[in-house]
Amino acid sequence: MLKILSDLNDVISLKAELYRVYALYRELTFYSPTFVINSYRQFLTQEKKSELFFLLYLNDDKIMAYLPLYIDSNKTLRFIFDKHTDYCGVIGQSPDFDFFKDLSKVIKIEPKIKKIDLDNLSPNDSLINYFRQYFGSGVIISSYNNHSYISSQINIGYFTFLKSKYRSELKRVQNKTNIYQFKVFSAPDVFPLHDILMLKQKVVKKGWRNESIYNEDFMFFTQEMYKTGELILISEWDKDRLISIVFVFKNSGLKLFTFWLTLFDEDVQYINLSNYLNFISLKEKENNYNFSFGRGNYDFKTKFCPKIENLYNLRYSKSKLDFWFSVFYPIKLFAKRLIKE
Repeated sequence: MLKILSDLNDVISLKAELYRVYALYRELTFYSPTFVINSYRQFLTQEKKSELFFLLYLNDDKIMAYLPLYIDSNKTLRFIFDKHTDYCGVIGQSPDFDFFKDLSKVIKIEPKIKKIDLDNLSPNDSLINYFRQYFGSGVIISSYNNHSYISSQINIGYFTFLKSKYRSELKRVQNKTNIYQFKVFSAPDVFPLHDILMLKQKVVKKGWRNESIYNEDFMFFTQEMYKTGELILISEWDKDRLISIVFVFKNSGLKLFTFWLTLFDEDVQYINLSNYLNFISLKEKENNYNFSFGRGNYDFKTKFCPKIENLYNLRYSKSKLDFWFSVFYPIKLFAKRLIKE
């Protein structure tokens, strides 16, 4: 059965039940209940004319899955905080035929929804198949991004399985950067806000990143996620100066670490790669961990010889004349990614 929540307080009241679903979910995901609630409250409640469209899949009144969606100010149905969420989709058990049938009917008659824009879907997400069925040829599914990951084995690790030439290259990076200090921060350690802002100041001044990166709202959000224990920080230091920081989401149930956003001093050779490398080296033999590098085909990720999986964008417009939204916009995003890389 489908149920739609439009009040954030209703989602908050179900937080414990949603965590039960999240804990059983066996796929890569960002959308813990805390992530959904905090990101919506911090970034989207301020957006005029936007509305929560949080979906529940129920079986005998028991929550089996949820979809963290909202309707933006342009009347587009999309995932919450999708710009900074590396992969999105159904959280929990894949909903049944009737769920998607009912959802498609709601979308078709809901005047507040004119378009659908679901980004960063994994290939096996049920949204892709069912939406194509119910919205027909008007659905455009394209792939202009991917994500990558590696897996380790307890007492064996990951690097053991790499060919010697790749291990040698990574060892060379560690030798070149071993003069720096590697540190991991997790709650209740003090969040190194001042040091992050000092690094940001240099990065922006050098023109490596945009001024808007890591603004006040974003830093507040990351600190709140850090306090919950779902976000940790891995870092490299030159004495008392922060030179690299990576925000990492930790999912203990899945034994999954997801590398999210990074900030580093590009004057220090290999320091970003070294940060990732030192953390994986620290954790690889502790358990059967998965390390997700998130979306984007950046060169440093290839040093780890990861598995790569395409991510998909699903778009639909009720207007048959909205050719730009359905067809040309995905092409624009693909071209933008090529230029960026």
